[in-house]
Amino acid sequence: MSAPDARRSVTGMVDNANERLAKLERERPRLYAARHVAKGAGQALLAVVGVGLAVRFLPLPDLPMPNLDVPELPRPDLSVPGWLAAIVGTAKFWGPILAGVLVALGELEKRRKRDRERKTKED
Repeated sequence: MSAPDARRSVTGMVDNANERLAKLERERPRLYAARHVAKGAGQALLAVVGVGLAVRFLPLPDLPMPNLDVPELPRPDLSVPGWLAAIVGTAKFWGPILAGVLVALGELEKRRKRDRERKTKED
């Protein structure tokens, strides 16, 4: 008799869920990662909807709020220098380029590391 989480494949061999996940991770790593992202997004969405429904339908007590007399404090002058405003204002042009360069550098480093590992395996 096979384990409860096992299923018979087309070839008749028993295949359990952990082996299927390990195979998915090896053969399709992006799909495997996307599975985790989708699960996390679903959990977050479910939590937000659940809390929203709870707040909407649960009766909340009507508590009187205290009236605090807080003095007005002087606010400092927080002005941005002109050069910084110009850089931030043009971020829609150079931001995607910078992000692309950073991603490309990360991928290049991954490829170099993989090549070094492959070379040490061959030696």
